[in-house]
Amino acid sequence: MIGIHKKQVVIFFCQNMGYKKADLGQLLRLPHNVSTRFVELPCSGKIEPQFLLKIFETGIDAIFVLGCLDGTCHHVEGNRKMRKRVQYLKDILGEIDMDRDRLEMFQISSDPELDIEHVVSEIDKRITSLSPSPLK
Repeated sequence: MIGIHKKQVVIFFCQNMGYKKADLGQLLRLPHNVSTRFVELPCSGKIEPQFLLKIFETGIDAIFVLGCLDGTCHHVEGNRKMRKRVQYLKDILGEIDMDRDRLEMFQISSDPELDIEHVVSEIDKRITSLSPSPLK
């Protein structure tokens, strides 16, 4: 189909949240027009800001980071560091006229009943509202 854009999304997630790639793929049932890549990390705080910017340079439409809840990070401060980095990067995206909603961090627990539905809904809303990356 000509003119149909398959959105590309990268989802980073902390291995200590208790989810595996297959579990997240099942829980995060994203629309068929979305190509999703899951990347498991020892801690969400291990992602360097410049790495995320490089990913955006490749034309990825959105990046989401799933981290532990406050007080549950196995690396003590990793989730807090990442939250600050995401805010910093969202400011940079805004300065270069890219939609700040292309990047977000969600803190979730390993109990799927608690908040995964909210996360799925929010990710779906953001993906649906985004136009193709201006860097494609």
